[in-house]
Amino acid sequence: MVNDASATLSYNGTSYTPSQFVGTTPPYASARDEHIATGTFFSDQDETDQQRYVVVGPTVVTNLFGGQNPVGQTIKVNGVSFQVAGVLESKGTNGIQDQDDIVIAPLSTTRSLLTGTTGGLSQIVIQARSSKAVDAAAAEIDSILAPTHTSNGSATYRVLNQASLLETTNATNHVFSVLLATVAAISLLVGGIGVMNIMLVTVTERTREIGIRKAIGARRVDILGQFLSEAALISVLGGVLGVLIGLIGSRFKIVGVQPSVQLYAVALAFSVGVAVGVFFGFYPRQSGRGAAAIDALRFE
Repeated sequence: MVNDASATLSYNGTSYTPSQFVGTTPPYASARDEHIATGTFFSDQDETDQQRYVVVGPTVVTNLFGGQNPVGQTIKVNGVSFQVAGVLESKGTNGIQDQDDIVIAPLSTTRSLLTGTTGGLSQIVIQARSSKAVDAAAAEIDSILAPTHTSNGSATYRVLNQASLLETTNATNHVFSVLLATVAAISLLVGGIGVMNIMLVTVTERTREIGIRKAIGARRVDILGQFLSEAALISVLGGVLGVLIGLIGSRFKIVGVQPSVQLYAVALAFSVGVAVGVFFGFYPRQSGRGAAAIDALRFE
């Protein structure tokens, strides 16, 4: 059982309003997969005795305590004193909300001192026995609530199935992944054309050099190797520069989200970039090695 509240925290002259203040019972931690980093979670007896305990998330610790360990400290919640019993492990963002910006207190204490006892519960969090039983659990909940929580034939509640939400999230992520892949493919195409144009200009400007090298005995494979190595060098330098820019950019939050760098993604991006550069440099190298020595020597 959960009762959400709007609360302003204060400690040693510092005030902070978390995005979530939750009054609930101890099983909430298991149902929402919350784990304690330091301190403890409040117990069933604490909830029964209406103890003034709170458990806070890492974001609250940073903004209210300056990152110091707050366990055992007393804070004010809407002017009411509470003791910090524990700090939650970081869960990061879910794409919409900072899951670490949360304060959890006993439900009985929250209703008694902050929200009152006349209002209903904000939500009821229920954990299924297994992932395969989620749909069955949702159907059972609906059958229990429907007879007593309807108005004019419409349900006055919503059952949010985490499995369905996960499927929706995965579908959305797939759409964005396809869009990002499309943008990346277009970027690679444009970059490849750039490499090809550079190599074409290089071959054209160095036609006389090619003729001289052929006249003194250079083979086609030598000419090919020369321009192949130059195209590879341009691609490698561009790939290294791109990786460095990406690593620097990952140090900053983007719309509140901290990017995570995976080594396999860096290696894949670098390899694809180099491969595309070398591939698009193929035609200019072919034209460079195919020129006849006499024609190349006469070229101005």
